[in-house]
Amino acid sequence: MAEYFVMTAPFDPRYCAIHDHNERLADFTAPAVGEALGDDWPDGLEYRMDKDSKGIEVPDLVPNSLGYTMMSERFKALVVDRSKTKIEWLRFTLLNHKKRVASDKMWVANVLTIVDCIDRERTVGEPYPARPEWYISTKRLFIRPEKVNAKLDLFRLGEMPRRIIVRDDLKAAIESEAMTGVAFHPMGADVRLR
Repeated sequence: MAEYFVMTAPFDPRYCAIHDHNERLADFTAPAVGEALGDDWPDGLEYRMDKDSKGIEVPDLVPNSLGYTMMSERFKALVVDRSKTKIEWLRFTLLNHKKRVASDKMWVANVLTIVDCIDRERTVGEPYPARPEWYISTKRLFIRPEKVNAKLDLFRLGEMPRRIIVRDDLKAAIESEAMTGVAFHPMGADVRLR
């Protein structure tokens, strides 16, 4: 049976981070919860490295507080090649601390494949007050693998839409390519997820 992992981009002092959303984007929450934007996303939308984060190296998976899955062109190519998951690819331009272009080939992977599969009996977490079927955070997260289509190797968690779940074979491919800035947490790990 396949194993599943939560994919995260933890903050690391070596790497840049993004904390501010771009005011040009009318609905800045959509890419965090899997709502398609289509033409509402301006191609090449600019995001600036956080000035208070000292790191300037651009990792393959960029840590951010927007809830987005922000990745390099290299990471995107791997996902496009390996996964059949429905993803809206939103190109953005990353500016450095001096407002110069660090990369104009960065991508928000707006994962549109959403699966409701949290194991509510085993998961330890705090429900989201406005939507009790969602979790605002978890200390121990478990899913019910039998609710996941066997063809899916990447999906957005329905009850916690900022969380991206990866199957073990895709995780192995990401690790074999030495993608930077990526962490994987097994189901039930004692880790706080928001």
